[in-house]
Amino acid sequence: MRHAHFAALAALALIMIVSAEMELREDFSGEGEFQARSDLYGVQDRASTRGGSLVYGHILAQNDSFSGFEALGDSSYIVSSQDHYLSIREACRINATARMSRTLSELGEERFSLFTASGNGTVREAARTGGDKGRMVELSSIFHRGPFRLNSSTRISYTVDAGDAS
Repeated sequence: MRHAHFAALAALALIMIVSAEMELREDFSGEGEFQARSDLYGVQDRASTRGGSLVYGHILAQNDSFSGFEALGDSSYIVSSQDHYLSIREACRINATARMSRTLSELGEERFSLFTASGNGTVREAARTGGDKGRMVELSSIFHRGPFRLNSSTRISYTVDAGDAS
C-alpha cells in the first residue's frame, strides 16, 4: 500500500512539472559593472555595461515577453526571439526595448516582435525564419556603426492545414 501511495505522488508530481509555466520579472538600476543573461521560452536577453549608469528590466513569460535597457558607458545589449535578433555592442549610449508575443488558436500560431532602440554603437539586426533541415534563414539584416535609431517589427502567422487536423 505504501508503494502505491508513493507511486501516485510521483505521478502527480510529474504531471505538475510537465504542465508548469514560469514567468520571470526583474528590474535593476545602478552604476558600475553590470551583466545579465536570460533564456526562457525561446527569448534570449543579454545586457552589460562597465562603469556607467544603467536601468534594466524584463518580463519573460510563455506568450508575452518584454525587455528594456538604458545605459551610459561601455555597454552591450542583445535580445532575440525565434524570428528576430538585435545586437548592440561597443556602445557609449543605449536606450532599447523589445516586445515579443505568441498567440495560439485553433487556426494556428502568430508570433510578433517589436524592437525599438537608439544610441551610439555597433548595431546588427535581423529578421529570420526556419529553413530546410532546421537552419535559420535571414530574410533581412542591418549592420551599422555610429549614432542610430531603430524601429523594427516582425509578424509571422502559421495556419493549421485542414488535412492535418484530426
